[in-house]
Amino acid sequence: MTLEATIIRTEPDTVYQGTVYDQTVVVELPNGIRFGLFDPDLVVDSKFIGRNVQLTVTVLAHEGGIERITDGIGEINPLKDDPLFWRDHVYVGKIRDILSWSENRREIQLDIGDGTIIVRPKQDMIGELREGDQLRIKASRSDVTGIEIQ
Repeated sequence: MTLEATIIRTEPDTVYQGTVYDQTVVVELPNGIRFGLFDPDLVVDSKFIGRNVQLTVTVLAHEGGIERITDGIGEINPLKDDPLFWRDHVYVGKIRDILSWSENRREIQLDIGDGTIIVRPKQDMIGELREGDQLRIKASRSDVTGIEIQ
């Protein structure tokens, strides 16, 4: 469940008395698309800038932001007004699996062509979805939640 990318830069978001509490990470995919990810746990260290990595990306879907589609290929469409920020990106892909991550919560493993991401929808959105469904996801937030160095 990873996405191959190159780390372009990190930018502090929340800073208090010189301590950075979270950050934005700008990445570039092998196809040249650049976009931002929120890093709430500071998993991406500045020493990874310029490195090719495998990222675990978890997106939170907007209310009503999951649409079943019949066509489309795996893709990421960053927010047009601010692609390097971490909100409102659109992901198109195919459900590989629906996983449980706690007793009452499930998440979708979505193949977006360049890799897979994790989608955490509101629970009432997930009931009708099945493995193999093609989806368009509008993410309220896109987080980097893990990193592997290549």
